[in-house]
Amino acid sequence: MQKVYVYYAERQIDEEMLNLIFLMAHKYKYNYAYFLVYCIFVEEHNNKLNNLDEQSQNLALYYLSRSNELGYDGAKDELENTAGENTTLFKS
Repeated sequence: MQKVYVYYAERQIDEEMLNLIFLMAHKYKYNYAYFLVYCIFVEEHNNKLNNLDEQSQNLALYYLSRSNELGYDGAKDELENTAGENTTLFKS
């Protein structure tokens, strides 16, 4: 998946990349794909979760939490950083 992500990221094919990431996350329960969905949400808002509206924050946190539950270490680190922002964390 990492190679596929790099291929699409280098070519800036965002819509196609997002579709592939969603497929990998939901169909194959790929932990890194869940994390990428979270990153896409946050990157669109200056890399700050608090810049998102409440529903978008909850959706982004779902993907981050799910990535962590599936064992992606980067998600664990991000959750720890996010918790410092007084964010309510939940199990997906």
